[in-house]
Amino acid sequence: ATKCEAAKCEAAKADGSDDMSAAVVTIRNSLDAANPPGWKRLLRHFYPDEKRCIIGHLQETTYAGKLYPEAAHQRILDTLVYRKEHDSNRPWPKLASDIESARCRDYWPFAFAANAPDGSPVEICRLKNLDISRILSDFPEDEHAEVLHFFGLWCESCLRRLGASFRAGAPTKGSIHVWDCRDVSWLTLLSDANSHWHTVSRVFLLGQSHWPNLSSSYYVIYAPYTVHYLWKLIKPLTTEQTQQKVSFSKGVPDALVEALGSEDAVARMLECGESLREPSKRA
Repeated sequence: ATKCEAAKCEAAKADGSDDMSAAVVTIRNSLDAANPPGWKRLLRHFYPDEKRCIIGHLQETTYAGKLYPEAAHQRILDTLVYRKEHDSNRPWPKLASDIESARCRDYWPFAFAANAPDGSPVEICRLKNLDISRILSDFPEDEHAEVLHFFGLWCESCLRRLGASFRAGAPTKGSIHVWDCRDVSWLTLLSDANSHWHTVSRVFLLGQSHWPNLSSSYYVIYAPYTVHYLWKLIKPLTTEQTQQKVSFSKGVPDALVEALGSEDAVARMLECGESLREPSKRA
């Protein structure tokens, strides 16, 4: 009976894979025929793994195991409109400069460490320096668009880094994200997230709407049990595929050491995170 069930499971996976492949071809052919502004340029950012772009939007619109190609197609069109309105296709030097000179940069406790040996971009977040209340105090409601725009630039930089690895022939499966939970004031962070949930959720949904399927793994390290209360808030905003990529560890897991290549690489990544000072201490 067990072998029979396993065979059925494998068959279901194969059917799902076939459905996904067929949907990718349908959407790709439709978009190639219509050639909406910005479509070919977006694919160039993903080249040579161009289907990853379409698969990401299909996964975001999958419900109860069923694919909705029409919804995914519309999401891509919406993404192209967003990219035009926000000049997402600006050259990499201009994009990098705009990120570092933005007012929001001082409040954003994220940085990119050196790529992993397989070419995967590695993002580190020093979570203790994420002051949601201060961000939304210094950027009042009528300026929240500036915060969202900055987050879009950051997501775009992740896409560009990943695309560069693809084009270099690196065997990366996606970006690696590390959230360092040491010394976090959980009571404050949870209170702020709840109090400003409308804006916090808009940030998360923006990334998933226009930059899906860029990540291979999320490591939440030095994580106390309290972090699960924050994850409980965020989890409903994520897809099942994303949820399967998230892991929690009380220290640094062996899987992260393996992904980065050595304990020294992990130490250098954490040092990169330590350079992200608290906003109140910035010049």
